[in-house]
Amino acid sequence: MSAEQDFEPYLQVGCPIAFHSDPFDKDAPRYSSVIRGWRKPSYILVDRPKIGGRFAAIRENQPCVIRFVRDGKACAFDSLVLDWDTRTHNAYCRIEWPRLFKIVVFRHFERIKFDLPCDLFIGDAQESGEIVDLSIGGCRITTKAPVPANTTLSLSFVLPDGCPVDHVQCEVRNVQPMGDGSCLGCEFVEGQICVESNVAFYITTILERAGVRSANVEFILIIDIAPGLALDIRRVLQGRGYETLIATEIVDGLARLRLTPPGALLINASMGDLDSLMITRLVRMTNGLESLPIFLYNGNEPAMDAKAKALGASGCFTATTPAEQVVNGIVTYLMAANMRRRTNPE
Repeated sequence: MSAEQDFEPYLQVGCPIAFHSDPFDKDAPRYSSVIRGWRKPSYILVDRPKIGGRFAAIRENQPCVIRFVRDGKACAFDSLVLDWDTRTHNAYCRIEWPRLFKIVVFRHFERIKFDLPCDLFIGDAQESGEIVDLSIGGCRITTKAPVPANTTLSLSFVLPDGCPVDHVQCEVRNVQPMGDGSCLGCEFVEGQICVESNVAFYITTILERAGVRSANVEFILIIDIAPGLALDIRRVLQGRGYETLIATEIVDGLARLRLTPPGALLINASMGDLDSLMITRLVRMTNGLESLPIFLYNGNEPAMDAKAKALGASGCFTATTPAEQVVNGIVTYLMAANMRRRTNPE
């Protein structure tokens, strides 16, 4: 596959990698490292490999193979070591942007087992069922209702954390007989915010607690009660390697800040009653979130930028700012902040 066109969406800041030095030598060592950033199409920045607490011996133009896992896909590519830091702490290594790479899908979505009551809506009929496993991409449901494959239905249930999920659109991909009923393999229709925020957040939180996902992977949280521009911003952020979740309820968003602190918070500046400035003030007054980068977007008020920064916001973007420029500003800020922390470790 062409890395020039397709590789960047698979990269993620904080993603662990396996660094195989001198792949033509079967006895060459393999190191653990982490992706810290990249500049397409020039290089990928990773932690300088260590062994036994000391930096591994590497050389300029040294061949290497990089392997990592992202969203159920095993990724690998050949590269060369360009250069590296000589600092004692937080040293980096730059490797050449790959010309070719390989992707192997071993599991598209991680599933969590459930016994979760649900309601199925098929046309004008309502049936009962039980979700037996759930992923970001779909679920399996047991029901006594006769539902054939390729049926379109909607599904309502309440997640164990109390979050209601109403009328998720599903496609029944397969049906397996089970006792006096059947088991439906359902796929969620793409583009549903209730799935991409509420279900995704619950699944990722459970996987982090179980140690299936790395809790150290930085993500960005967006609070927007009527996502429009937020969907475009998320798409661009994910293309730049940042996992992004959207909270469509303000209370849910604030709860998520405490449960799983993000690397940055984005707030729609035009949400109505509880405005973005009030949310910014609340977050800044919360112990442990004093230094969380906060950005406002979709602002219409001329003085919004000054008001937001007076409350401790890191940046503010107007309603006319394209999603690409919003993301560029956010990523530039975060990379500079990360560099300052590494240059001046506490």
